[in-house]
Amino acid sequence: MLVGALAVAVLTVAALSRTLEVRRAGQHRAYRTAELALLASAASILLVGVTDWGAKATLASLVVLLLAPVRLGLRVWLRQDPAVAH
Repeated sequence: MLVGALAVAVLTVAALSRTLEVRRAGQHRAYRTAELALLASAASILLVGVTDWGAKATLASLVVLLLAPVRLGLRVWLRQDPAVAH
């Protein structure tokens, strides 16, 4: 159940980011990258749910999969935002 709930939460964030109307011009690449990372994370979370890794390994992999889109989003944001770079 936890895996399904996490996958739905990640997919919901991807859907919400797609409907945002505050996207800045010229940053469509950043939003597209984030959407793809969230979709890949959600799919990977579902795959982890069907494995028989045990509680510790499953939870550790879920943490990594939840943080992966965050790390990618920060990397893209820091590279593209000139206010942060200066």
